[in-house]
Amino acid sequence: MITLSIKLNLALKPISKIVASAYLGKALHFLNKDDQQFQKYFDKAINLKTDFYQAYAEVAIQCALTGKQDYIEKSLNYFEMCFEINPKITDTNLIQAYAIVLTEMGAFKKDKKLILKAIEFYKNLLNVLQSDPNYLKNYANSYKKLALLSNNSKSLFSEAFKFYKKSLEINPNDIQILIDYGIAIFYSAQINKDLNLYNNALKQLEKAKELQPKNLNVLTNYITCLLGVANINEDVHIFEQAKDTCENVLNIDPNNLSNLENYAICLSALAELKNDITIAQKAIDHFERALKFKPNDKDLNHNYKEAISIRNSLNNNIATI
Repeated sequence: MITLSIKLNLALKPISKIVASAYLGKALHFLNKDDQQFQKYFDKAINLKTDFYQAYAEVAIQCALTGKQDYIEKSLNYFEMCFEINPKITDTNLIQAYAIVLTEMGAFKKDKKLILKAIEFYKNLLNVLQSDPNYLKNYANSYKKLALLSNNSKSLFSEAFKFYKKSLEINPNDIQILIDYGIAIFYSAQINKDLNLYNNALKQLEKAKELQPKNLNVLTNYITCLLGVANINEDVHIFEQAKDTCENVLNIDPNNLSNLENYAICLSALAELKNDITIAQKAIDHFERALKFKPNDKDLNHNYKEAISIRNSLNNNIATI
């Protein structure tokens, strides 16, 4: 179509629209590969059709799907252009995609205004989409992320829980809803140091684990929650449970970074609680494996130094016996 466009009358709207779509397709082909080529073809598309808000929307969606932080930021910019060209968009999928990106960028930039803007979009869709579990889950996620940025988070978490529950009433076995709800409860438990909330979070994640026992996303979040419960009680049994689950993940994916770190944390805690220098050394070995992937991570380095301190302390205890 692009080759043929030389012979076509681009002044005719139907033809210019078709050619503009062809240029957009070519631009999207280069989106993650060549910025110059992407921009060249994208400019041709929007020059042919100046009100081509769908082009901005399509680029925004494709950028968001990469999951990369810099592309999510690009996604937000393209969505803003899309809604600037056509502020009366009624496509609920498009509005939701924009709201998801607003939430993600708001959380990343610690900008509550972006998340509040997303919540306003969700609020406007409630009458139309109140029976859509994914919409309800995404709405809840916005409240959860706003709660994490707010000092007075209790009422915001309550709003999040309300929409997660509605979502699960419609689709009780949706793995992602169970994970998101469980982790929201977990965050609230951390803030409030509330064991009952930790146990409630575990219930959601245990249900997800029963449904998909080998799902790495489920297992990683389940371990995170187990560690929260274990830490609040200094409970050897629950640390052992977390350790065993970590070992299951290692059998599925030996280089899963989140799991390597969680495994090392479990071992470090168990070494201290059991006064076992062998476990402490094993924790250090796994921290070092994780540090090969993230050598500059502050939390990882802090936990690594803690593990070394525990081993040295146990070593000194042996020396004085």
